[in-house]
Amino acid sequence: MTEAAFQILLLLGYLAIGLLSVTFPIYALCITYLRQEYLEYKQEKKRRINELKRTIDRLNKELSGEPKDSDRFKEIKGQIKSYAGERWKTRFQQMTTVGAVVAPVTLLFIALALACGGIYSFYEDDSYWVVNFAIGSSVFSGGAVFILCRTLSSVQQAALRPGRTLAVDVCYEKQDEKTKKVKLEKATPTSVSVCPLEENLDDLVVNIHVPPDIEVSETFGLLITKQPDTFKHPHYNMISAMVNFAPRFTYQATRFTVTGKKVGNYKIYVEIDARGAHRYSEELDLEVVE
Repeated sequence: MTEAAFQILLLLGYLAIGLLSVTFPIYALCITYLRQEYLEYKQEKKRRINELKRTIDRLNKELSGEPKDSDRFKEIKGQIKSYAGERWKTRFQQMTTVGAVVAPVTLLFIALALACGGIYSFYEDDSYWVVNFAIGSSVFSGGAVFILCRTLSSVQQAALRPGRTLAVDVCYEKQDEKTKKVKLEKATPTSVSVCPLEENLDDLVVNIHVPPDIEVSETFGLLITKQPDTFKHPHYNMISAMVNFAPRFTYQATRFTVTGKKVGNYKIYVEIDARGAHRYSEELDLEVVE
């Protein structure tokens, strides 16, 4: 038994040294996709936080009419506590220096130290510690292998990602202006601005869908088409603008003229495409007043 444990300790020592030698090349792979995954992490975290806020608000409303001693009150209270304490983690954290290098290297050094201790105990003819050191080294080596496999899986998913999530600001003439008022039957110059927030964008395409009750005047350089019945926004006027290169923190304005034909509140749908990115959609409000 002791001889077998000694052989296992030798194998665990070689395994730890071998894994230490591949840890840094794996991190070099992570660096290639780290920025991309960081941007995805920020967007996913923002989306998840907003989703959790809506869920907590809904549960609080359900809770308002419940007696405090009821079973449902305790159940909803537990759900709120669970949602409020949730911390969103993504593959990005598995590809950082801590996740891809510090954690596995620490475990591997411990595993190697335990293997060395077991080998020393073998020559000291202490079979009890030989077995214990072998078990301990196996546990830490297994933990390191798990972390490295998880990191490689994250790299694989990042490499196969079909596109990145856009981070852009969409507004009217002024920053953060999401609502605009126009006079009934009065032609009003309008612009929809798009600003990349995280990185430069290539082949930026902005499609602005205007409701049929809003007349859009022909504008030089813009393509205006009416959407068929089978499209996502039937009978809407779609204004298309294209930019070959859009630098980040720079607003790209699409200018056109609108005339409200009927008093009311309307939604203008803005869809944004760019090379290597998923489509981004946002809604703006347009209010027609007398």
